[in-house]
Amino acid sequence: MNLGNNFLKRDTKGKILEIVNKLYKTNTTELQYHVNIGTDVILGHLHKLEKEGFINRKREGKRYIWSAKNASKCRNSLSKS
Repeated sequence: MNLGNNFLKRDTKGKILEIVNKLYKTNTTELQYHVNIGTDVILGHLHKLEKEGFINRKREGKRYIWSAKNASKCRNSLSKS
């Protein structure tokens, strides 16, 4: 069942993608604060978004920094309603 981009925009993964796109780069803790979900849940979403090619992960010390891989691709996915 394909729910399309409307579903992506409303679900947690869509919110995370929107925040990463707006902030340019962010860490897991900051995303948890904005989306209000636990570490395991947000990491699951982040890893899926990374596999799907929407975001990049870079290690800085003990933290992962997440950034939009292709900002125009992210915007297109979020704006198609």
